[in-house]
Amino acid sequence: PGNSQGTTAGTRPPADPNLHCQTQNTIFGAMHTELLEQVRNLPLMEQVELADEIMEGLPVRQDRPARLSSWHEGELKRRIEEYDADPSSAIPWEEVKADVEKQFGWKV
Repeated sequence: PGNSQGTTAGTRPPADPNLHCQTQNTIFGAMHTELLEQVRNLPLMEQVELADEIMEGLPVRQDRPARLSSWHEGELKRRIEEYDADPSSAIPWEEVKADVEKQFGWKV
């Protein structure tokens, strides 16, 4: 049975209502730091693959399209303007793939 403060017998609310959140943040913060360190110690391609898998697993929100950062939006505008001004400046995808594979040894 609960008491007038809304707790059940044998349990006590923390003195500070934010204490539980602070404790959880400390625990998850430490786990996050340790996990991040492990990921950073992986070879670069494994980091890229892991990031890709995480991104693929995120839910897509149809009701709220993803927003680009201001930097990404500016870079996208710059590239579109560059292409519009000179379409011959575009590099064919096959050439880009071959260059990535040659420079980094990554299979794209």
